[in-house]
Amino acid sequence: MEPSVAESVFEHLPVALALVDANGRLVRANAAGRAAFGDPAEGTALEELAVDLDVRELPGTELRLACLLRTDPARLAALTDAAGTSGSLAHDIKNAGTAVSLSLRAVASALGEDEQEVLTDLHDRLSGVERRIRTALTGR
Repeated sequence: MEPSVAESVFEHLPVALALVDANGRLVRANAAGRAAFGDPAEGTALEELAVDLDVRELPGTELRLACLLRTDPARLAALTDAAGTSGSLAHDIKNAGTAVSLSLRAVASALGEDEQEVLTDLHDRLSGVERRIRTALTGR
């Protein structure tokens, strides 16, 4: 019998998941869960799987879904670094876009009407990128 879409999604999610019964015993783990939990046997106690689990009730069932909360220090540091540099990077991109936009206006005045349309379109696109960056930086 072919698995349902829900079963297939559960199996292939890259997050370690386990379905546990009302007694806290393993019913099923997905592929990432089996790898993370050491391929536990059905009926294994939830506490034996991992310590950092977020457990949620599944409405309309007797089952609960347990999700492994990973706190990989290297990944957390990389995410922190990315967050710290993103504002600076966005500012640099915005400044470069402004310089290109001003240059396009200057060049457009020396060109014919058809070329001006192309440059106006490029200017408008750059202005849109600048607005999105400004929104991301300021939240407005």
